[in-house]
Order: sequence, then C-alpha cells, then structure tokens
Amino acid sequence: MITRKRILFLLLSSVGVLAAEEFPPIANPLPVLELPPHVSSPTRNHDITAQDLLQLRSIGGLSISPDGRWVAFTLRQPDLKSNGYRTALFVTETSGHRQPLNLGSVGPVVFMDEDSPATIDPVWSDDSHYILYPMPEVSPSGKFGKSQLFRWARGGAPASQLTHSTTGVLYAIRTPDRRILYSTLGKRPDLEALANRYFDRGIWYFDLDKDPNSYGSISPSNARGGSPSVMDQALHHMRFLFEPATDQWLDDAPYEVHVLDDPSGKERDATTDEAKLYRRLAESYKNVSEWDTSLDDPSRVWIPGPTGTEISFQEKAHNGKDDPSAPSNLKGHKLIYSVSRDGSHLTQISPSSNYYYSDCSYSTGGKRFACVRENPTHPPEVASFNSDSSDEQVLTDLNPEVQSWKLPTVELVEWTDPAGNPGFGFLYKPVGFGDGPYPTIFLPYYSATCDFTQSAVVSNEYPTYAFTSRGYAVFRPDMRFYMLPTAIGRSKKLWMIEGSLASILTGLDRIVSMGVADRAKVGIAGLSQGAKWTSYAIAHSHAFAAASVPYTAQFFNSTAAYYAHPEWIRDANSLGDDGKVIEGPERAHFDEPQISSWADSVSAPLLVDASDGEWVSSVQAVIALRTRGKPVEMVVYPDARHFKKWPRQLDSVWEMNLDWFDFWLRGSRVPAPEKKDQYERWEKLKATATHTGGPAIN
Repeated sequence: MITRKRILFLLLSSVGVLAAEEFPPIANPLPVLELPPHVSSPTRNHDITAQDLLQLRSIGGLSISPDGRWVAFTLRQPDLKSNGYRTALFVTETSGHRQPLNLGSVGPVVFMDEDSPATIDPVWSDDSHYILYPMPEVSPSGKFGKSQLFRWARGGAPASQLTHSTTGVLYAIRTPDRRILYSTLGKRPDLEALANRYFDRGIWYFDLDKDPNSYGSISPSNARGGSPSVMDQALHHMRFLFEPATDQWLDDAPYEVHVLDDPSGKERDATTDEAKLYRRLAESYKNVSEWDTSLDDPSRVWIPGPTGTEISFQEKAHNGKDDPSAPSNLKGHKLIYSVSRDGSHLTQISPSSNYYYSDCSYSTGGKRFACVRENPTHPPEVASFNSDSSDEQVLTDLNPEVQSWKLPTVELVEWTDPAGNPGFGFLYKPVGFGDGPYPTIFLPYYSATCDFTQSAVVSNEYPTYAFTSRGYAVFRPDMRFYMLPTAIGRSKKLWMIEGSLASILTGLDRIVSMGVADRAKVGIAGLSQGAKWTSYAIAHSHAFAAASVPYTAQFFNSTAAYYAHPEWIRDANSLGDDGKVIEGPERAHFDEPQISSWADSVSAPLLVDASDGEWVSSVQAVIALRTRGKPVEMVVYPDARHFKKWPRQLDSVWEMNLDWFDFWLRGSRVPAPEKKDQYERWEKLKATATHTGGPAIN
C-alpha cells in the first residue's frame, strides 16, 4: 500500500537542512569485530556519553546446534570512522567451559525495510560440525559482490563458498535428508512497468534539483530527469512479498528457492514441493514462537511434553497479553514459556524473572535453549539452559566496558489515571546528582520493556543513559492500555489520544510527588507512535518545556493508535469519509485548518530531527510554527527512513537531542567550537519567540 504525501510550498528559510554526505555502506570489507578483554574489579564511575553507547556490540542472530552442545551467533558494532559496521561470527559451548571462538567477519550488516538490522540466524549441519550463513562474496580488489552461502567449520577454518547466485542469497535451511534449500532474490520488475502500475498523479514531491518551490506528481519521466532517487525510494517502500526466515521485503519481486545437494555441491532450482518445504521449515526452524502467534498457527512446532501431551514454546505469557494488569515483577519482561496445545497449561521455562529473554533457539535433541538475556543494568549476553530451567550458563561477556559505567537506578512506577485505568513505566534516575528533583525526559514509545537495548537508547533515537549521565531523570511510560487494535469512529480515537495523554500526565504527577521530576523542567520526545503522542501532548498540555520528534503528527486521525484497521488504511491513503481520494493542493487545503489549530496551541520548543524518507510530512507543520513565532528547528538526515542507521547519523542525532534539551531545560551549552552555529540558531529562536509573544521560554 502506497502512502501519498503532499505539501504546498517549501520555504527553505523555515527549514534547516543538515548538510551531510550520504551514508552508503563502505566499499571495502570491514575488519573483523574482536571481543575486548574482561574488565577486572570495575569501578562504576564512568559517565556515559553518546559515543560510549555507539560502541556497544549487539547480537545479530543465534542458533543452538542440533546436539545442544554449541551456539553460533553473530555480532555487529558501529564503526564511526568508516561509517559502517564491524561484524563477526562466533561459536561457543553451551557448557560455558570455553571462550567464544571468532570465525571471521560476515560482511556488512543487512538492513530491513525500515532501516533496522535484520536478524539472520546461523544454520547448523545435522552433525553439529558446520555452520551456514549468507554473506557477500569479496572480489580480489576487496569490493563486496552478491550475497552467497558460506560454510564454516565449528573448530575454525577459512569459510568456503557454496553458492554462486547471480541475484544474491537471502537465507538457507537444511532438510532431514541433508539437502540445503536456499532462497535468492527474484528478478525485480522493470522500473517503468512498476511506475505505470502503481503510481498516479496523487503522489506529490519537491524536485529540489530544479526549483525549491516547485512540486509535481511522480512519473517515470520526471523521476529520472530530476531526482532519480525519488522513484527508487518510493519503490523501496512498496512491500508485498518477503522472505519468511529473515523477513526481508523484496520490492515486489518474489524470492526463488534453490537446492544444494550436500555433499555433492550441485545446485538446481527447487520443485514446487521443495519450495513449499522451504517456507514451512524456514518459518518454524527455531522451535520458539513469537508471543503473538496463535496456538493453531501452522508455523508452531509441537513436541512431546512431559505428561504425554504436546507442548510448544513461546515468548511471553498469556499469548502475549503482557498488559498493565500483569504482576509487577513481570511488567515489561519477555520470558519463555511452554504451553499445551489447548492452552490450559502454561509453564515458565526461562530460569529467572529478573531478566528479559529473547531471540531463543531450541535444540530438540539436546533439550536445551540458547537465548539473548539482558535487563536494564546488564547488556545482552548469550545464555543457555535446559528445558526444565536447570543449568543456566551465561556464555559471553560482549560489552565488558559497561561494568565501569555509572548506570542509572531503574525503578518500576505504577499509577491509576483519572479514568480509573492502570498505567506503569520505568524510571531511570541519575547517580551522583543528589536526591532530586531532576530535569526529566518522557520517552513514550509503545511498550516499556525491562531490557538493556531499549533502555539504553529508546527507539534508536534517544540516548537514555547519556541523559542520566548529564543529570536527567528519564521516564518510559507503557502506552499499550490505550492502543486498541480496532478503533472505529471518532469517539474511540478521541478516547485513545486523550486517555494516552491523561496517563502520561498522571505518570508525571506520580514522579513529581516522589521528588524525582522538576515540573518546570520536563521534556518529551518520541519516534513513530511516540512522535504522535509527543505532537499531541505539546498542543494539549503545558506540562512540557521542550520536545523532539523525527516528524510531526498534528492531525486528529494520525494521533490515534488504530493500526491494522481498515480505517487507518483509509486515512493513510488520504481518503475522505466518503471514500474519495483527497490529493495534491486539495489535500493541503483540507489539512491546513488542522495544522493551524495545532500550531496555535503548541507550547514547547520543538526539534524535528527528520529523515529524508519522512521529512516532507512535517514541512507544513514546521512552517506553521515558525510563522507563529514558535521555536522550531528541522534538520534532515540523508539516506535514512523510519530509523536512522549509519553511525554518523546516530552520533549526530543523539548529540543534538542531548544539546537541545540541555539548552531549553537547563540553559546550558557544550563549549565545543563545532557547536557554535547550533547555539547561535537556538538563541535566535529563543529571542524571536520571546519577542513575538510565543510560549514562555526558560
């Protein structure tokens, strides 16, 4: 489904564009990611910076061997100098008796459609001696080619290339009879044919290569003539088919399945039955279902249970309903459970409720799990345990530097809002800044999770632990109570958006009463749905003294959480209540009253750190704020979409958010020469807002 975006005029004087190069993957192979030595006798006195967070190593995928004795996993780490990622494939024993063995780099990180890294799990041979993984082949000149399937020996040896696909290997699985089934990217339809099939004059864009004040409809001719990337970017967002094991979207091109006979090495196209087998095995190879997979889903794997019944494994209890009514010690946690086929018996398998377990792999033969284990003060590690919860072993020490960090204290906070509905969130309090109250940042983003990954940097946009090292308290409210899967009609939408804000404000009252938050110095920020709550909050409350979003969401229809319902599809595709498409200048005129009303009410300085894949949706709102004397700045990051992914982008946006809230909430500035222009711009915003009678500025 294509979302049509339209705007009227681009006023460059009102929109600051971040001058930066594009961020493509580097041309030469990255050096292998190595693990640092263990930190002995750490002292937690190191203030956490954005650069510290950027250097964290993260797990890209893992698989336990069929015999349950080994775990293969990949790691990735941002590399600021090259603006890419270091990667490596490791193998270690589930007994914990050996250090992980580095088998070498697996090439550049693969990103999914929204620029989040894809989780690609290694695949074991049936005898647990070899590991399969797709990575780019490397030419003699050192440049990357198409992704191919490689095989590593468990004990360590140079990888051997198994395939020679002309389009690139996506993933592979093994069958019980030792065949290897692998998928490749199918042939992409002609660009001209796609454009003629899917695009019409209702899609509007600015051709900045010609005239900054011009707009026109996308067509094959003007896309090629003015901004070639416009068409390609639009096509990149068209999602219909995806490869099931890696969830990689394929731009309207079907994937193809091939067969590699092992050990002969002969390649051939898969039969229809083999292609069906590939999909079935690829969807269920992990033996651990996602939390929202229904019990009758064919991808679930059922095995004999201890009482003679069949059981299946899943993440989270109650088939995913980890809601505000759950016991406090389980709020925000992801744990592993076994469930009977009729759903009557649910048993926790993960050994501890103090950790968050995810990305689990299970060995049926070895009756043993391998999972990623973490909590807000312990970064992700690979852990292994038996199916009866015994003998848990932590197998890695991936980020030993964290042991010296001055981590915040983390506390679960619960409340009841004015409507009598429950709410909860996680509070991160700074260490070494007295008892409070502190300047505070609210970061609403779907659920509040009890893990390290989302705690340290929320939605890959807001560096929580760098904020706490600067003396901020950070609060992550859980927003799921007011997110309905179906929301038909204005009353339900209004209930959601008003209820969400009421819950946030009640949470704020709660931590103010605890002596934690300084009510005069509270900011709010959020990405995706969090950007919608933030946009609504600053126009319907005076509780926030500064705000930041990657894009604004000022419309009534866009501030409600009613995804997955036909009404959202209607609104996202600019259909009026009568089903008629509203497009182009007509849509802009239709939206203008809502933008004006929203801009009139905004009470907080707003930073819009937009990506070039989404920035156009915020232009009218930014201009409306600027013409009203409201402090607003927009920066645009090239080669980014919903999430920013390149290390220099992340470093820049994290630093900018830290500086933005420092400036507006605390009146402080970083004395760095390279930031002089930034503060001069913001001083002008403050002076202009005060002079024009805008919101009161601290």
